[in-house]
Amino acid sequence: MNTLLRGGIRRVDKNKKIDKEVQPFLDWSLVQAGAIKFIDSIEKQRLVYPQPNNVPYGISINSQEAKKTSIWLKAEKPWEAMRINGYLTVIYEDGIYRLWYESLGSDCRGDLDTRLCYAESPDGFSWKKPILNLVEYEGDKRTNIVFDKNSNGGFGYHGGTVFLDPVASPSERYKLIYLAKEGKKSQIRGAVSKDGLLWKPIPEEILDNYVSDTQTVAYYDKKINSYVGYFRSWIEGKIGIFFGGRRAIARAITKDFRKWPVPETVLSLGVNYPPSHDLYTNAHILYPERDDLHLFFPAQYNREKDSLEIYLATSRDGVKWEYFGNNPVVPLGEKGSSQEGAIYAGCGLVLLKGDNFALPCVAYPFTHNDYIPGAKDYAGGYFWATWKKDRLVAIEASEEGAFSLPVVAHRINKLYLNFTTKPAGMIGVQISEKGKAIPGYTFADCSPICGDELRYPVTWRGKEEISVTKGEHTVVQFKMRQAKLFALYIEKTPNDTTL
Repeated sequence: MNTLLRGGIRRVDKNKKIDKEVQPFLDWSLVQAGAIKFIDSIEKQRLVYPQPNNVPYGISINSQEAKKTSIWLKAEKPWEAMRINGYLTVIYEDGIYRLWYESLGSDCRGDLDTRLCYAESPDGFSWKKPILNLVEYEGDKRTNIVFDKNSNGGFGYHGGTVFLDPVASPSERYKLIYLAKEGKKSQIRGAVSKDGLLWKPIPEEILDNYVSDTQTVAYYDKKINSYVGYFRSWIEGKIGIFFGGRRAIARAITKDFRKWPVPETVLSLGVNYPPSHDLYTNAHILYPERDDLHLFFPAQYNREKDSLEIYLATSRDGVKWEYFGNNPVVPLGEKGSSQEGAIYAGCGLVLLKGDNFALPCVAYPFTHNDYIPGAKDYAGGYFWATWKKDRLVAIEASEEGAFSLPVVAHRINKLYLNFTTKPAGMIGVQISEKGKAIPGYTFADCSPICGDELRYPVTWRGKEEISVTKGEHTVVQFKMRQAKLFALYIEKTPNDTTL
């Protein structure tokens, strides 16, 4: 998404308020639409010239390309001989990075012959595949396999995701959701575990007669006290005598993890995208430190090139999504990089040392259909796609631009910014209440803001505190030039009870 704002005429939503400390820019929700003023509200007379009131101009909102680390886990075990798959989950727990990943051995004859394996790391780069003695491969239990088609009585295993259930009993604290098959009928099945290693399959299917041949993702949503799952769906599957379709992302919610309704599509590529493109995976993740912000990192499938790259979608409720489809956030590598064919994102956005967001990904030199089973150097490798903290999306002004935040729902004590500017760039901040700039907190009073900072305190003539605000129609206004603004952090006034 690369939408340029040049102004507009819309009524300000007085009910839209900022009420969280961490506010990353992920869509236009934090930007007032503004309005044009024609009548002087005091004199009740028509103005000679219409006056813009908080109307933004000269800004765009853009996803940010990640940096790639070196490969930190490769296929090296016999049960990984064909490849390690793009379906993986990372959870940071008790100081350890825990990884569940899918492998394909030389005995793999199809998707449902894959295996769930386990590894762990103290730093996210040095990984150990422990010998767990739980699931055998070719008669030997000295493996790091934790689940396969024999673990559930022969129903198969594919595309699983592990998650921590905050409301489950200790014996079911970890849950697993995956694709299986009974006869010719596809199913979604589940398993539970006390430690994420020793799994107990749920005897019955949790969603019958449904195909989600991707990485199916689930989690427990505390805001709605329900389990939420994201699955594959197909749009335009059958139209009259024609049958075809494109992959899309569907969502379902349930109070009972053991019983799911049929998912409904929430994101697909419409007429603004080429008809040869669709969404292969979803890689749903909750935003760190925010249980009300949702992210997809889907692998967008380009059938013209038979390749896949990772894009970004954002949502504030998990149902309505903004898709940043102009540029991939994790693009393919150059020819010869072993990353030129396909890249997929797994699940889990974790913090690495140095305040970096890290997304686990897998890269292959081959494209979707041009795979040679067992070929040397075709087995893939895992790496991190990284961003500096809270820098997934930016409000950008290539030259002069301005915008205002929605009304702040409480008294502000301090304001911090996450930003970058070019050498000649700058950011200015002004605080207004009831449509008027507060003396001492105008753009002219704002100390220079430039450079590259993750959490920079805004000051006005050296003052950080904004104790003069009353929490009534408080609006923060920005002027920008050659700058990117990624996030802001609002510190409430101590003992404020306006929330």
